[in-house]
Amino acid sequence: MADSQTPWSLKLSYALGFIPLYIAHATMSSFGQFYWTEHVKLSPALIGLAWTIYNIFGAIIEPVLGMLSDATNTRFGKRIPWIMLGLVPFVFSFKSIWLSPSGIAGQSDKSLFATLLLSLLSFAISNGMILLNWSGMFQSLFKTESDRASTSVFRQICCICGLLTGMVASPILSSQWKDPDAMSSVLCVVLAALVLPAAFLAYASPNTQEASVVHRREHPLSQLRLAFCNPSFRWLLIATFFINLGNSFLSASFSLYSKYIANLRDTVELPWGQSIGPGAQTGIVLASFYVCGLFTSSFWTYLTKAVGACRAWRYECLMYGFLLLYFFFCSEGFYSCLLGTSLVGLFMSGFMVFPDLLLSAVIDEDSFRSGFSRGGLLLGIRGIVIRSSYAFQSVVSGFILSLSGYSASHKVQTPRAINAIYLLTVFLPAVCIMSGFFILRYFPLQGESLKLLQDKIQQLQKKKQ
Repeated sequence: MADSQTPWSLKLSYALGFIPLYIAHATMSSFGQFYWTEHVKLSPALIGLAWTIYNIFGAIIEPVLGMLSDATNTRFGKRIPWIMLGLVPFVFSFKSIWLSPSGIAGQSDKSLFATLLLSLLSFAISNGMILLNWSGMFQSLFKTESDRASTSVFRQICCICGLLTGMVASPILSSQWKDPDAMSSVLCVVLAALVLPAAFLAYASPNTQEASVVHRREHPLSQLRLAFCNPSFRWLLIATFFINLGNSFLSASFSLYSKYIANLRDTVELPWGQSIGPGAQTGIVLASFYVCGLFTSSFWTYLTKAVGACRAWRYECLMYGFLLLYFFFCSEGFYSCLLGTSLVGLFMSGFMVFPDLLLSAVIDEDSFRSGFSRGGLLLGIRGIVIRSSYAFQSVVSGFILSLSGYSASHKVQTPRAINAIYLLTVFLPAVCIMSGFFILRYFPLQGESLKLLQDKIQQLQKKKQ
């Protein structure tokens, strides 16, 4: 299938839309619970309950929003109207989460819990409307694997920039959280910039419908059943679960590794004479996971064009899984730990590229063979699988740490607790990632099978023109 002449401006504008979404995601995940615990002074149990309800509700609402989006038909396509509809609620629900402690002084825990829960549920709906539909445009805007691979590079860079901005800018803008109104107002201006790439997309590519689809109505339960009957989709979901589970284990436990195994506790003097404390060392080490990924962005595009997205993802899993073993053998200290995170980060970036490439191929196949447009539903189901992997990781990590005798009050952990941290940071992530490597071998849409599907879709599109 020949490369299409998709303009680079369209690819870049599409990728830019992910920056505000990932700023909001990073700010919420990094500082949300911390802010309500330390500054609003709400009970940690109620905060945990609110976030649990938020995650469960998000898992349920995403497939529903996907089906509603799939059933939408306008001259701007399926996705743009939902993005524009969700923008204002998205900005205001995000801002409502960061209430000034002085403005809510004297309120009961029950009232604060209701405020937090309402804000989180509103954010879950509006964020789902935008992120799911923004991701859903990928398959319809970019038709070839080559276009999708090059666009994914732009998107990966923008996602990393959004993550780093959300993690770093929030405490700076809030002056150590003394002025959350200022922080949230500035971030809301950034989030509102989502209108610009959306408006460009609506102008540059108003017809974002899937050309091969005959639009018909179908019962929601029937849609779910048929989606899971697709073997390509099932294999992709299984691989996605294990790979995300491995990355979740690594990200959730690496702070424990850096503190108790790498021993990032003392001040380190950099070559140019500046000293950095343990907190800054941990921040630099964690940031290197993402920053180093920027240097390999174009490599994944080249590899995808050379061997295909599925095989390229398998190569990444193989190298990534082996590199994780470095953390078992490396010595203590900041520079040794930084070397490991930098090496692993070079191969982590592909996990932001390949999942959507494979899912787009599945959506193409599903639309071509069924005659239904189910891209939004498939994205929503994948969201449930990803959330499930996070939940499973939380349960397993808590269980292993509790059995090991780990205690946050101990400056030095017992050998059993150290082994548990090694298990969570090195061995379980490596096993999960390597499981993804073997599972992806059975993904049907690769090589000649994928080329045959693309040729059939291209022929159908020519007949419709």
